[in-house]
Amino acid sequence: MDPDECRNRITKIYLETMHDIEEFDLLLELCPSMTYFKVGYTCHLTIEHVLRCIIMKINHDHLRLLCFRIQTTDNYDDTIEKLEKMINVENLLLDYKMTHVCDNVYVEWK
Repeated sequence: MDPDECRNRITKIYLETMHDIEEFDLLLELCPSMTYFKVGYTCHLTIEHVLRCIIMKINHDHLRLLCFRIQTTDNYDDTIEKLEKMINVENLLLDYKMTHVCDNVYVEWK
């Protein structure tokens, strides 16, 4: 059997609670074809930290969309502005768009 046939073909993952960024590392290793990753709650981690770590670790050939649930007490526009500023200042992504729908912020790139 071809080794590529044995690889996990899971493309969409929803992690209800992320306690540590290493959880993403494990999921990325187990699911190298992941194109969509959603985090429901990041415990003690900030969204900025999680986004930065994920973007720096990903293979841009597969993962194209990240989704984070924002606490209802947070201001969506402020959160999106902070994330966009971080991405631009640190040159993490070049061609991306960020949107929010209900309690979720989506970061999508080509």
